[in-house]
Amino acid sequence: MTELGQMLYNDGLADGIRQGLSQGISQGISQGILSIARNLLGSVSDEFIIEKTGITPEQLQELKEEKESGKPTDNIT
Repeated sequence: MTELGQMLYNDGLADGIRQGLSQGISQGISQGILSIARNLLGSVSDEFIIEKTGITPEQLQELKEEKESGKPTDNIT
């Protein structure tokens, strides 16, 4: 591989790693917020959960349905 080709490859690789890390961090934060909301269910009002976590009423409803069914859903976004 030429020097230019190697530089372009390394730049692309570095960009891919940065993008992957960014996406992973964002997903981890989202999962943490949903976990907090799950733990608050039944302890505080729905309005409090929505206000403090920033989740939508629809997401909260999905968490409630998940809790009632006893089956975790991985597609709450």
